[in-house]
Amino acid sequence: MIPYAHAGHWAVSLIYFAPVVVIIAAIGITSWRDRRAEERVDPSQGS
Repeated sequence: MIPYAHAGHWAVSLIYFAPVVVIIAAIGITSWRDRRAEERVDPSQGS
């Protein structure tokens, strides 16, 4: 049988991992907004 860690051990790991997730999400949202802004500014490069 596989031993499971106590929930407190997982919580500590998530506390250290949460800022990484927030930074990655912020970078993704920023790049998505930049791409949408470029599409609005230069519509002549479409079909």
